[in-house]
Amino acid sequence: MEKLAKQLSTLELILVIGGIVIMAAGWRLSILLVLNIGLLIVGLGLIVGAAGTIVERRVSFSDSEVGRTDSYSGVGAIAWGVVFGLLGVGIVTLGIVRLIGAGGYVTFCIRERPGIGLILGGLLLAIFGFPSLIGSHEEGGDFLRFWGSVPRRIFGVLIVVVGLAAIALGVIEIARPDVFNGWYAAVKAWFAVPSPY
Repeated sequence: MEKLAKQLSTLELILVIGGIVIMAAGWRLSILLVLNIGLLIVGLGLIVGAAGTIVERRVSFSDSEVGRTDSYSGVGAIAWGVVFGLLGVGIVTLGIVRLIGAGGYVTFCIRERPGIGLILGGLLLAIFGFPSLIGSHEEGGDFLRFWGSVPRRIFGVLIVVVGLAAIALGVIEIARPDVFNGWYAAVKAWFAVPSPY
């Protein structure tokens, strides 16, 4: 498993760096096709990296400026892997949509029926907030460190709650679009700025 995780990590690095270089070349040469292919490769790299994180069940983030390292294992690492994977799938989907020239149609569909977008976005938020909620290894075992991690854990709870709320709204929009549209119209009217005329 460890050997496979290293191979996936190396492949991720190659794909992401290669994709960024291709995107930069496409941007520089004003060739949209090349830029979109680079975007697709970056997304594939993130998916590969996510698979490596899930296989290894361990991930670390370092901040050299403050000398801080946060490491996660088990469920926390898997959660980060799923986040990276979903981001990768999103980027790959965006790359494919742009390659086939369906951006306008997809935007129209999401605007008209945002349920699927709400569910996917809510899922990403909920999973993203989960590792902050449970905390890293460095934030456990010591009371002072745990106390210092409370604000970030509260932030994680809020992100998870917002994500779950978005998922619920998405389900309602798909199952009962009339109810969702009524809520949306009410909220829009509530925040509408009165006309001075």
